[in-house]
Amino acid sequence: MHRLRFPLLAALLAALAACATAQQPTPAPTASLSSHPIPTPTSSLPRAVSPCPASIEQAPHDPEAALSLSRPVQPVPRLCMLELYVHVAQRFENPYDPTEADVRVRFTAPDGTQITVPAFWYLHQRDPWRSGWRVRFAPPSAGRWQATPLLNTNPLQQGESITFEVAPRDAPGYVRVHPRNPRYLAFDDGTTFFPIGLNLAWWRNDAAQDYARWLNALADNGGNVARVWMAPWSFGLEWRDTGLGNYDNRQLRAHWLDQLFALAEQRGVYLVLSLISDREYRDNEGGVWAENPYNALNSGPLRDPRDFVTDPQARALFARRLRYIAARWGYSPNLLAWEYWNEVEATRIETPQLMPWLREMTTVLREADVNRHLITLSYVGDGDPFVWRMEEIDVLQRHEYSAQPRWFTSIPGGFRLTADAPNKPLLFGEFGFSHVDESLNEANREGVHLHNALWASAFNGFATTAMYWWWEDYVDAGALWSRFRSLARFLADEDLATFTPTPVECDCDEAIAMGLVRADRALVWVRSAHYDQQRLAERITRAEPISLPIQRDVQLRLRGLDAGWYRVDWFDPQTGAWLRSAESQAIGGVLTLTAPPFERDLAAKAGRTSHEASCEPACGR
Repeated sequence: MHRLRFPLLAALLAALAACATAQQPTPAPTASLSSHPIPTPTSSLPRAVSPCPASIEQAPHDPEAALSLSRPVQPVPRLCMLELYVHVAQRFENPYDPTEADVRVRFTAPDGTQITVPAFWYLHQRDPWRSGWRVRFAPPSAGRWQATPLLNTNPLQQGESITFEVAPRDAPGYVRVHPRNPRYLAFDDGTTFFPIGLNLAWWRNDAAQDYARWLNALADNGGNVARVWMAPWSFGLEWRDTGLGNYDNRQLRAHWLDQLFALAEQRGVYLVLSLISDREYRDNEGGVWAENPYNALNSGPLRDPRDFVTDPQARALFARRLRYIAARWGYSPNLLAWEYWNEVEATRIETPQLMPWLREMTTVLREADVNRHLITLSYVGDGDPFVWRMEEIDVLQRHEYSAQPRWFTSIPGGFRLTADAPNKPLLFGEFGFSHVDESLNEANREGVHLHNALWASAFNGFATTAMYWWWEDYVDAGALWSRFRSLARFLADEDLATFTPTPVECDCDEAIAMGLVRADRALVWVRSAHYDQQRLAERITRAEPISLPIQRDVQLRLRGLDAGWYRVDWFDPQTGAWLRSAESQAIGGVLTLTAPPFERDLAAKAGRTSHEASCEPACGR
């Protein structure tokens, strides 16, 4: 949705051109991207993870050989990016076309396992001598590895192999579907991962400065995920200034995306990378089909934007782009998921035509992305059940803009798109109060809707928090980053995949309570019904006081718990502070809690103890 927020495309491209003039691109991240101190990880990772080095020193390749590799002169930490320079003596008219130039590197693990990774063409903007072939790889195990350059010609050309050492490093791995609870995400090591974050789709003034500011603020406040677009006005590789199938004129944008990945990796933030914007293939209001190089009016192959998924030339060209994207950024453990389309239903491409395209492109992507990152695409609302059931789609994705979504109250068992929706993780890719505009104003400057969306989505079984859309003119402008901090602190050390969303009985009509329960533990969130963005806006419109009535002696009852005594720790979601502790007994599977007085909301953790009641009323946390 949110389409009216866009400035005119021409203005955006002009701003980007001005930005490009000011940039000084280099292969490594600039100081503006890496100088901010790295925070102590919160709930995003189960333990502290040592950062990867900014670069690995290389011994030069053999320039006299037809095919050769640079060699690391120091050990490469496990699951850190190794970027090797691939010398290829042969020259190609279009190095982005794998039918003409198919350069790969075969990596051999200490146990003999072989992984073949596509290389990519890197065009340096200011120093042509630094342009050339590169390959990126994050070795998954420690020990002595071997790398062999390959040029897929007839016959196959093979260069001299190199060896390098991979040092041990304690890192959780790539993000997967949870092995024990398919509604959630987990790392390779089985640790549950619950993403907390928002959209950071594109920048406005300066890519390096804007993303450094946003990701630093997000990470410093416990956030660990951002959704980013490869749209024509941001990181897109192919548009009218490139022609089709050649990305020379967009290499600066690719360099900026390199920097974004480097910063995300340093800051412990995971990226959902959206590859196609719906606006590119819409010929109605808000669309930019008239600017699209695939349009026949721009000498492209398509007269109708919907033919993008059926036309053989268009499919081959996108497969080429997809291979390049996977070769350049598929190394990263901090890539949470590839997103094929943003809000694909807006393009009017029909499901029978879309599904074969998804199968074909997933085959291309799986071959190029040796790390098999998760794959998703997005719809507004419930989406298409035929698409969701495809084995090529790992993660469902929902977008919604609503003042009163139904998941702001508890749904037994958690939110589902439809009754027959497949049992897959549900990523909440976009959310907002309005899809038209949500700039900062008197009624919303406290961030009530953002706050309630974060907490309600966590308590209703989504695989991520609801990722707010209005990142710049609202979250950043209003300095609302602390809204992420309290939820991250509350959920630290909790494994959400072990809980079930459960309604909480409340004896107060002016309070709304939600719970996550397992046999020996419960998490509770209760808020005043008055603490609602729409109701607060109405109070302001009527010039009424915006202070809320204090809720006192609210009793909450949770079912499904083992009998026994429970320690209950109360938490203030507004300040992120623990308040007080008490003990309560579960009788007949029912645990009754009496909430301290509150104006906006409260949260609590109840954990079964192995002893009788002993905690003083204010024993603290």
